[in-house]
Amino acid sequence: TRLALARFLASHGKATETLEQLRGITTTIPSELRKDLIRLLIQHKAYPEAYAIWKENIAGASSISNGSFEDDLVLEELGFGWQAPKLNGATFVLDLNQPHDGSRSLQITFEGYENQEPPVLSQLLLVKPDSKYRVKFAVKTLDLVTGGLPLITVRDATTDQLLSKSEMFQPTGNAWVSMSFEFTTLSTSRAVSLNLQRNKCSSSPCPIFGRVWLDSFV
Repeated sequence: TRLALARFLASHGKATETLEQLRGITTTIPSELRKDLIRLLIQHKAYPEAYAIWKENIAGASSISNGSFEDDLVLEELGFGWQAPKLNGATFVLDLNQPHDGSRSLQITFEGYENQEPPVLSQLLLVKPDSKYRVKFAVKTLDLVTGGLPLITVRDATTDQLLSKSEMFQPTGNAWVSMSFEFTTLSTSRAVSLNLQRNKCSSSPCPIFGRVWLDSFV
């Protein structure tokens, strides 16, 4: 009964009440229902409460999840880990060969991917309002050819307002390059999206070819 009520409350955006019902449950919440609750709360922009369910009631500000890609990737699972839609012309592989840090990096191979608007890769992060953050990461590229180079952006999760962005990725000769940039949240910010996107092209279509590796996000 509590599970059914929790889902009903989440579907109506009652985030605090949803968590109150879940705290009264002593059994394990079924995985599919947990995913459904997370989806519903994210739809209602209730990011801290969705994160608490995603992390099994561990609340508080989040850091970048799986920033060095040491854990397995489930890119189509909604939540606060890395996410990527199924893309024509782009593939994702965890690469064991010469990572920047740890034992793996993320390799993205572009084979004519054309879309310039949606993120290629993204992750939701909890943040505090009116606060400054710095994002650091490592990137390397090989045979990158396009009129719309990739870059990392940060957008407010509720309004989609662009808060900041990195420099565009340049040819690195297959060598790792460290990059960083800062952003400041809005007075209303509760979460942001960290995105791998493409810079807008001056012409269309605008395919991209080559390989990009990412690692060491903090």
